[in-house]
Amino acid sequence: HFPVVRGKFILDNLLGAPPPPPPPNVPLLDETQVNGTLRQRMEQHRSNPVCASCHKTIDPMGFPLENFDAVGRWRVRDENATPLNTESKFYDGTVISGPVDLRDVILQRPEQVVRSFINNLFGYAIGRRPGYLDQPTVRVIEREAKANDYRMSSFIVGVVQSDAFRMRQADAVMADN
Repeated sequence: HFPVVRGKFILDNLLGAPPPPPPPNVPLLDETQVNGTLRQRMEQHRSNPVCASCHKTIDPMGFPLENFDAVGRWRVRDENATPLNTESKFYDGTVISGPVDLRDVILQRPEQVVRSFINNLFGYAIGRRPGYLDQPTVRVIEREAKANDYRMSSFIVGVVQSDAFRMRQADAVMADN
């Protein structure tokens, strides 16, 4: 199930495009099945159209990272000594065969990555997920950072100068009353 976890992480945290939650009563990937590789078991799981609708976006982000085991060590074979197949296709048809290709695909979408980074940083700073009312502020931070060659200081200054950050304590006091 690591490709799913890794793919979801990339979609959530790097691309800012979280997949929808699984529908109720989704059959779990049978971890006890010894026949077949993880990829084969995942393909069987995706044969269900309900599962396939989400996995078509999640799995292409996770399979290229299969060379890393659960603690981040590099490997070329799975736990059953079967050679790993880390190839996948991005939704636009781009073939991704490993971590370097995945990095290149992600970096072809710099606006998405920057916007996701700002939303994550901003959310951390204000203590909540940014909502739709915060998006004008996020866009201002993005414009300022771009004008300053995306320097880290531009992101930080943009966040701390925002009303949402400066008024955070006032929001908490108002909520208590």
